[in-house]
Amino acid sequence: MKAYPATALAEGDEAAQAIAEVLREGGIACVPCGGTYRLVCDALDTGAVMRLMAVKRRTGHAPSLVFVADESGLEQIADEVSETLRVLVRALWPAPLTVLVKPSDLLPGKVLKQLTKANRRLGVRVPADPAMRAVMKAFGGPILASSANREKKAGASSGAVVRQSFGARIDVFVDAGELAGGEGSTIIDVDGDQTRVTRVGAVSVERIDAALTATGRSPAIVS
Repeated sequence: MKAYPATALAEGDEAAQAIAEVLREGGIACVPCGGTYRLVCDALDTGAVMRLMAVKRRTGHAPSLVFVADESGLEQIADEVSETLRVLVRALWPAPLTVLVKPSDLLPGKVLKQLTKANRRLGVRVPADPAMRAVMKAFGGPILASSANREKKAGASSGAVVRQSFGARIDVFVDAGELAGGEGSTIIDVDGDQTRVTRVGAVSVERIDAALTATGRSPAIVS
């Protein structure tokens, strides 16, 4: 396992490019994001996705999260992007705001089947964490992201725990030491003009409503 200190990603693009190349070759990286560590791979590479699931010992019945760089990345992943959803992501991304979408059939069939077992939706987000964004910029495509934990265990916020749990099974590790943890993302599901908050998290409902009402749309429904 190759390891880089998180500071290397802030000092230039050499480390980020090296990590991106690992992902292009079907590898798995572990990168800090949002106060915990995330296992990531190329979301469009069937072999890499299957390998990540095996590393996690994941059954595939939990919702899946894909990181994209911007709105155009969302269009690559989602079957349809409504105007209301565009309003929200333009106002609030990058941020811990996950949007649930019907996945595009451009995704490999086996990937679609594996990642949408839970609710036939993909969660999509533009992360705000600088280390993750550096990797995403270098990679240039959608990245499947999963908390660095085994099935049903808490996500790891310790570099030492990541090394112990996954060191022999991942290809590259961005080590930021002990992380502070953090509040989970807010999750929204937009159906036409209706916005439903399915989980309240780091992005407040008030911020979501402000973006909606500024464009004459109805406030979100919290369920």
